Amino acid sequence: DGIKMPSTLISGDEAVKVAVQRMTPALKSRLAEKWLHLTDNCYQSAIAFQSRLLIDEANSLPSRYPFTAGTPPFSAPETPASPPTSRATPRKSGSAAKSSAPRNEPYALSVPTLPIGAPLRIQISCQGDRPLYPLVFAFDAMGGSFGYLPGSNQPLEPGTMQTLLQDSPWMLPGQKTTVNSYVLMSPQPWKQVREQWDMMQRQGSGKGGAAGMMPLENPVTLARAAINDLGAACALSLPGGDGGDRPLLDLRKWVTLRLSYRVV
Repeated sequence: DGIKMPSTLISGDEAVKVAVQRMTPALKSRLAEKWLHLTDNCYQSAIAFQSRLLIDEANSLPSRYPFTAGTPPFSAPETPASPPTSRATPRKSGSAAKSSAPRNEPYALSVPTLPIGAPLRIQISCQGDRPLYPLVFAFDAMGGSFGYLPGSNQPLEPGTMQTLLQDSPWMLPGQKTTVNSYVLMSPQPWKQVREQWDMMQRQGSGKGGAAGMMPLENPVTLARAAINDLGAACALSLPGGDGGDRPLLDLRKWVTLRLSYRVV
């Protein structure tokens, strides 16, 4: 994206150990985002789902940028004879399996440009036939990572709409950057994520509070918990075997949407 991460380059000499310690937070952020990017299944998911970015601007209506999953207009694709699958845990190489189904266009045609410091909310709507549990991650080009888990375990019911961060909008970064947000929707509650989330709040490692986006000191832990929860909720049963040491996931059973935007 052409934006340097702060503290990754210096003008003078530096010991390797000190450089590693300085760069570790940004590298953890990149690793967590890479893992979550592998769960992006908008082209393969059978769940009809839409997410919108809502920006409140003075004396104007909210700006809306739609991102959709499933086959428009909110109709699930037919079940393939061999369902697309993905491994439950991250691997060093490779990516989620590609579906042979026709590709719809779930993402905005161009990357939206949002104002520095603007309050951001995320609107989600489900037109499928099953309740879904939301989870949000955000990563900026400066190495910052953030997460949002609703305080209630109540799911988004079929045919309903909900605005995340309604009472505590996320204030976008105060300098130019690029942000990738990931909206994950699981058919089951985020059990391991909830455990890690509560632990982070008890230890004071997040300042966002239960109602808003929380800065993540260790996003890798939360990303791994999310992938483990998807493994438990979306495991694919195979005749005559269990798929090896990494359970196979049915890509049709959850949704991950990547929402990319520039902050200027």
